[in-house]
Amino acid sequence: MEFYPFDYETEVTIRDFGKYHYVCVNLPEDMASALPFDEHPRLRVKGEMAGYDFEGAWQPQKGGPYWLMIPKDIRKAAELTIGDPIRVAFGVADQDAVSVPPELAEALDEAGLMEDWEALTPGRRRGLCYTVEKAKAAATKQKRIDEIFTLLGA
Repeated sequence: MEFYPFDYETEVTIRDFGKYHYVCVNLPEDMASALPFDEHPRLRVKGEMAGYDFEGAWQPQKGGPYWLMIPKDIRKAAELTIGDPIRVAFGVADQDAVSVPPELAEALDEAGLMEDWEALTPGRRRGLCYTVEKAKAAATKQKRIDEIFTLLGA
């Protein structure tokens, strides 16, 4: 286990936003006051949840604590359900980091679109990378890469 400066026990909870429901953990108020939320309202972090590595962002909640989604793969692997105890350990991540899937990086490089790609905000790039990463079929990945190219004006 890697050392992370923030480490605590909590329980799995759920956030309801109309038709959307997120399985998550809440951030204790004393920890929230020690983090740079004034500069980064959706603070990106990386660490361990239930012993599994994760990356995510603390989300602000009007009138409530900051919350962080528990990734589905972690929920399944740890067999977590609402109300279960969970250990969360994390540190602040590079706020501008973007993990680009290899097939997208190669396609952008071959098409000469890296400069246009880098002109997008880190959050926009992360969102686009997510759509490519989550595609299961090679044809779907390629379709989403083509959509990114269209967005970039290619």
